[in-house]
Amino acid sequence: NPDTGVVLTHFEGDTTMMPTPPNEVMPASCFAAKKPKLFTYKTGPRGSIVTFETKGGSVGGEPTFTDTVLWAYRDCLGKKAQEDCNNDIDNAGGDLYSKIQTGYLPPHTTLFVAVAGQADAFVGKFIVDIKEQPVTLLLGATFDTAADVASMTASDVGADGAAWQHCDSV
Repeated sequence: NPDTGVVLTHFEGDTTMMPTPPNEVMPASCFAAKKPKLFTYKTGPRGSIVTFETKGGSVGGEPTFTDTVLWAYRDCLGKKAQEDCNNDIDNAGGDLYSKIQTGYLPPHTTLFVAVAGQADAFVGKFIVDIKEQPVTLLLGATFDTAADVASMTASDVGADGAAWQHCDSV
């Protein structure tokens, strides 16, 4: 949308067509997923928060599988820190699809996103809808001198997203 900058993307895949070998995917922290399919997503030119959601429907005339596990992590962090992981949106209510949301991502950040089934029986076609919402970070303090800014370093102690830098410079 040119007015809001929101980017909507629809992605279709199949976990049975060349599934990603387990040693090439960071394991899901929320569930021991089966037969993951890995894809990448690169954010646009503005800082953003991205939502990924598996959906029901059909791909190529075949229904999508229902019990999904969905997780994402950034390549620049050595595949060690997951942005989010979800097994079921609402297990008690019967919604077995998955939905995750990242924290703030700098412009042009590459994410690894994995989709899998909760059990061996849940494989096949899947749909992921992606919503990239541009955001602006507001700092709670001002920096009066160049020395104030020079003393800042990029780190994420506590993994809470408190300090960021572009993935290219890590």
